[in-house]
Amino acid sequence: MNDQFVVCAAVRFKCGLIVSGPRHFDKIMNDVLRMMPNLDKSCPEEGFIDQFGTFLDRTEALYIVINNDQPLDKERNDARHSDMWRELYSEGLY
Repeated sequence: MNDQFVVCAAVRFKCGLIVSGPRHFDKIMNDVLRMMPNLDKSCPEEGFIDQFGTFLDRTEALYIVINNDQPLDKERNDARHSDMWRELYSEGLY
């Protein structure tokens, strides 16, 4: 078993800032971003963070979830895309 776990959704900006929340651009994440009006919010990268705060892109996160036997709701993860084994979506985690 791998010691790394996917914890929650996160978004990484060009400056390196990572903002996390239960879902990508949910109320919590948007509240935080509103407090940073000068942040360049163009081209954010959606992904996840692990328990160490390391940013993971959607492909890396899915790999960790599968290889660490974390709960994965395959139907919910596949709700928007035909290839559920390519990327992780927060809907698949919880």
